[in-house]
Amino acid sequence: TLQSDVADVLARLVASLDERGRLDAPDALFAQQGPTVDALCSVGPLRRDGALLSFVHQSYFDYLVAERVLSEAVQAQRDPLDWLKSNQSLFRRDQLRQLLTLLRDSDRPLHGALLSNALRDPGVRFHLKQLLLGLLSQADPPLDYEVRLVAELVGQPGWWTQIHNSVIWAKSAWFDALDRGEHLRT
Repeated sequence: TLQSDVADVLARLVASLDERGRLDAPDALFAQQGPTVDALCSVGPLRRDGALLSFVHQSYFDYLVAERVLSEAVQAQRDPLDWLKSNQSLFRRDQLRQLLTLLRDSDRPLHGALLSNALRDPGVRFHLKQLLLGLLSQADPPLDYEVRLVAELVGQPGWWTQIHNSVIWAKSAWFDALDRGEHLRT
């Protein structure tokens, strides 16, 4: 059916782009699905530029990557941290942002585990940890497990300045949540 052909093309394109860390893929990868690719280019989610195929909007691609990682985590018990550590380039940032947003809305235990594990893992690059702290800072109101994580990190060497500058500073919701939990008391 057309619906399954569309799903197959999108899944294969997402997998190819994600594995290669690129925003385009050779059109030849989809030679067998030419009419489906033509239809997707015609209605808008994909575009063809010569012999290359890409998404019209990168945010849609980022969302599909995040959805795939979430599905693999839930259905196949794959740790999203492994996905994150497999490619830590700047390319991964928007996908990670999308994934954490999806997880916070749909699977809070997995969201908390990914936040905690990624922030504590010495193998995760600094720019991704900064992104995680930035996302935490936008939580309004912060969830209990997010407050506990931040409170734990603040007590560890090297984290106070990062947490203060990225999460607490000028964020009344965070200050109130940490104060309410008596995490700011000496």
